[in-house]
Amino acid sequence: MGLSKYSLIFFLGFVFFETPFNTIAQSEGSTKITLKRADSMVYNEKVESNARRLIGNVILQQEDNRMYCDSVYIFHVENNIKAYSRVQLVKADSIKVFSDYLFHYGDIKLSQFRRNVVLKDNRTTIYTDSLNYDLNRNVAYYFNGGKIVDSTTILLSNTGYYYANEKLLFFNQNVVVEHENYKMFTDTLKYNINTGVVTIEGPTSILSDTARLYAEKGWYNTKTKQTLIWQNARYETSSQILVADTIFVNHKEQIAEAFGNVSLHQSLDSLILSAHYVRHNHNLMHTLMTKRPYITRILSNDTLYLHGEQMVSFLDTIDSGAFRKALVYRKAQLYSKNIQMRADSIAFSMQDTIIRLFNNPVIWLENMQLTAEMIELHFKNGDFKELHLYNNALIASQHDSVHFDQIKGNTIICYFENRKLHKAYVDRRAELIYYILDKDALSALNTSVCRNILLYFHENQIDRIVFHAKPEGRVLPMDDVNSSNMYFRHFRWIGNLRPKKFDDIFVWQD
Repeated sequence: MGLSKYSLIFFLGFVFFETPFNTIAQSEGSTKITLKRADSMVYNEKVESNARRLIGNVILQQEDNRMYCDSVYIFHVENNIKAYSRVQLVKADSIKVFSDYLFHYGDIKLSQFRRNVVLKDNRTTIYTDSLNYDLNRNVAYYFNGGKIVDSTTILLSNTGYYYANEKLLFFNQNVVVEHENYKMFTDTLKYNINTGVVTIEGPTSILSDTARLYAEKGWYNTKTKQTLIWQNARYETSSQILVADTIFVNHKEQIAEAFGNVSLHQSLDSLILSAHYVRHNHNLMHTLMTKRPYITRILSNDTLYLHGEQMVSFLDTIDSGAFRKALVYRKAQLYSKNIQMRADSIAFSMQDTIIRLFNNPVIWLENMQLTAEMIELHFKNGDFKELHLYNNALIASQHDSVHFDQIKGNTIICYFENRKLHKAYVDRRAELIYYILDKDALSALNTSVCRNILLYFHENQIDRIVFHAKPEGRVLPMDDVNSSNMYFRHFRWIGNLRPKKFDDIFVWQD
């Protein structure tokens, strides 16, 4: 009696199960593949020549790689397999790959997974439609779009490589990283699964709820929430833009540090802060600047440049609101086209738009020099309108290298129109030394003392004087003028210390 079709299938399957697959694949030196089990086997040369087909609960083994599927074609000579339906590959190190289809090259141990591919290890999952897995090098890569998922991060890219031994992922082309605290857009990056460090290798933007980072080189630690970026590095918040050679950001603490050619633009106050080192606390709105720091403030018709050895900018919160303040410590100097200053320290407040100078302050306006123990420069509508000089206040106006008009008092309030001194009110113990002109020539010296004096100016020269009480004074002819009566005690003209251009604010002269 002849065998039935089903008996033949069973018989061939029995024989095949008892035969190691390496006896079928005769290629010398080839990697052995062992068949562990299958429900049945068929052979149809019209479907696949030189191939046997195994059906149902198929299990194959190659070294530490075990493969599962519902159906597989085994090519005897080439030592290759084609697996279909519920395909699974398991490595000894717990890496698993699932797909609808697998073509496996046994000799070179290269697996090509297609359709609904999922690669899993104990930390990472890769989703893609096409994935090649080099089992010799333990490297998997996709080339037609993929998604990587771990416990905290989702990553999308056109191409990606997974170096399983090193736990390193490499991606390029349209890379997007999604994290609960940020999003990253780049073209090339590396991701170390063990350390949680993302390394960028091209134009990259990192977006969070409060800030935006841009750079072309750098790294981000997904565990510590820290970033170091360089090469066109830029950090932006809703109120500030920070540009530097290198920027470090602690996202947890909302602290940024910048190194080299730092520029911090504060849109709220129209201020630009520049230095070679800046530390900014976004929560406190506090900024520290060192290493050649200076502040730039653009006015309607002028630009102010302010420098000191150290600068601090912070947000001061009071009942009426929050206002930015800036403090400049040690050897502070200011230069602009219309006004120059120097003092040991300078404070600036956006609340009242007042610049305050402390410890030996000096201000120069054209041919005038103003000194006191403390000076306030008041701004209105982006321009200075008043100067307040407190304690030992002195204004000197230069005629030539020897002769100076001088106004002295306990307090002097100066009022400006179109950045020209219009009038000055001298309060308590007002004293004057000024020259009377005759056809622009010095003809006499007038000295006066009064409790309060109001002076009007024209082209920075005394034009009219109003005494609020009967003054004491005298007029001396020029022949009687000498060094004993032409200067107030302790008067000193220090025009040599005056910043005459932008670069001078960085040079302190004693």
